Amino acid sequence: MPDVTIRNDTESTINIAFGILTPLVFTNEVKPGDTVRLNLAMFVHSVEARVDNGTNRFSSGESWARVSDIGSAVAAGTAAVTLGTAWVCGAFGPHASPLATGAIGGAGLSWKAATDGGKRFEKIPYQAAGVIVVATGVWVPWYEMTYSIRKISVEETDRYVLWDDNKAEKVGNYVWNS
Repeated sequence: MPDVTIRNDTESTINIAFGILTPLVFTNEVKPGDTVRLNLAMFVHSVEARVDNGTNRFSSGESWARVSDIGSAVAAGTAAVTLGTAWVCGAFGPHASPLATGAIGGAGLSWKAATDGGKRFEKIPYQAAGVIVVATGVWVPWYEMTYSIRKISVEETDRYVLWDDNKAEKVGNYVWNS
């Protein structure tokens, strides 16, 4: 597993996380100018950085909460599709029995739960206080990398980005809050 060095090139203390759907490897309270070294899996990661306010630090509990939201949404979606398919295929007989009515209602509730879980997961990184970077599609190769979190001008607006210090370019795909 390669090491990734990341430097805080901002004027604030920040919290940094690399992950796959949820923060997996993180470090909190990185002071301006400080460098940290993280050992990461060779994979496509998402990177999130937050200006530290003392209450928005990454934690294992937050990561497990995200995993729970994802798992609940997947389970509820699977239940909705299974119950709906069984009803369409006539598994409940030719009459709308209480069982069939319950299955249809269960499928609807499961679908709603799946959609709600997906919506919670979709917004999680952007709801945290102090978020300055959410970059997806960051490839961590088999060799060591050096990144920094820094501010650059993007479309005439100052934005924080994950910067590849070796290639001198912005890394990842971004969704910025206006």
